[in-house]
Amino acid sequence: MDVPRRFPALLATVATAATCVGLMLGVGLLHWPWLDAGRSPGVGWLAVGCAVAALAEFARLRVRVGTTVVELGWGEAAFVVLCAVLPAGWVPAAVLVGVGGAHTALGLLDKRRTAGMILRASASLTLAATVGVLVARAIAATYGSQLTLRTAAALLAGALAYALVGVYLGTRQLMDDGLDPATLLRRLLGSKLLMLLGNITLGLLVIAVEGVGRAWLVLLMPPVAWLLQQAYG
Repeated sequence: MDVPRRFPALLATVATAATCVGLMLGVGLLHWPWLDAGRSPGVGWLAVGCAVAALAEFARLRVRVGTTVVELGWGEAAFVVLCAVLPAGWVPAAVLVGVGGAHTALGLLDKRRTAGMILRASASLTLAATVGVLVARAIAATYGSQLTLRTAAALLAGALAYALVGVYLGTRQLMDDGLDPATLLRRLLGSKLLMLLGNITLGLLVIAVEGVGRAWLVLLMPPVAWLLQQAYG
C-alpha cells in the first residue's frame, strides 16, 4: 500500500467520521455524558463557532522555514474559545466548516491553493481539534464552565495538543515533498512558539473578558489582536 498517496484520503475519512460522531453527541443522538452529550446551546452557536474558526484562518502570517514558506493562523486562540462556547462534540464540526470555508474563500483569490490543499488543511485541523478536545475534556469540562485554574489548565493542554497535531499533520505534506522531517518540524515549532503562547493567552483573555461583560470584549480584543499581530510579524 502506498501510504503517502493514501494519507490525505485517510485523513479526510477520519476527520469526517470524528465530525459526524461529535455532532451526534452534541445533539444527544449518541449518549456519552463525558463529552457533554445532549447539552445543545442551539444551532446559532454552532454558526458562531464556524465563524470563529474561519476568522482565525483569514488572519494568517507567512513564516519562512529554510526555503519553504509556511502559513500560520490563530487556530489555538479559536480552539480555546470554541471549547468554552460549544459542547465538546461540536468543536470538530465548527473547525471543519470554518476552516474549509475560509480556505475555499482564500482559494478564490489564490489559484495556487488547490482543492486537495484545502481538503487536507481542513481535515488536518479538524483531527487536531478532535485530539485537543479529548485532551482538554480529560482534565476538566470546559463548555459553559467558569474560568478556574483547572479549566484554564484544560484549555491550555488541549490547545497544545491541537497545535502539536496540527503542526505534525501540516508538515506531513512537506515531508512527502522530500524535505527533511526532523529539521522541518524543529524549525516550524521554533517559529511558532511565540505565536502559540500568544494565541492561547488571547483565547483565555477572550473567555475571561466575556465573563465580565461583552462591551469590554468588543473594546479590548481588536487592539490586543493587532498588537499580537505586530509582535508575531
